[in-house]
Amino acid sequence: MLKKLLIIALCLGLLFAFSACGTKTGDTTTSEPAQTEPEAQSTEAPTEGRTPDYVAWEPYLDVVADYILKEEGKNYAETDIKIPVPVVRFMDDTDKENIKIWADFIIDGFKIDGDNLVHESGGTSCGVIILKEDGDSYSVVDYKTAEDGAHFEPTLKEICEGDEDLYNKFIYAEEYKKQVEHDIISDYVSKNNIKVTSYQIGEEVTPI
Repeated sequence: MLKKLLIIALCLGLLFAFSACGTKTGDTTTSEPAQTEPEAQSTEAPTEGRTPDYVAWEPYLDVVADYILKEEGKNYAETDIKIPVPVVRFMDDTDKENIKIWADFIIDGFKIDGDNLVHESGGTSCGVIILKEDGDSYSVVDYKTAEDGAHFEPTLKEICEGDEDLYNKFIYAEEYKKQVEHDIISDYVSKNNIKVTSYQIGEEVTPI
């Protein structure tokens, strides 16, 4: 009898240990990480195709891209091509007279080197752009970006209107940012019939 009780106790102990290792949903098993960061993005960038957020704000892409290329592009050295890359962190278009798009406004300047684009200049400004619907098009009403250096955090928080979750989206979610950047660069290359198969930022070469 004692032997049976010991066996039962051992089985229960093993069952508890396996249950604590991870949670299984469908065919995917996940373990609780030792350390977590604040939630970076409401939708994670998928491994294939475009991000859902990119598709959602695509109707506003051209006017935003043209504007930041004009406003920010002049701040960087001339290169073979300059690609404006707005990486949207949050958008509120419920009021068509006051469409707010919070984003990283990136300028990527590339040199064409054979079948590769090599990054030579550019930078990022974090902020908000406000649009107004004009019939079938949109016009820019306002554009604000965070200041550099020690003023970056307080001015970005002010731009985020005190929304801590929105602020964290700017600070984290680098994979999401890289995915959107890839989407826009790939579109630019395709639309302009540029004969390249990859782009390089730093030491990292990314296929298109």
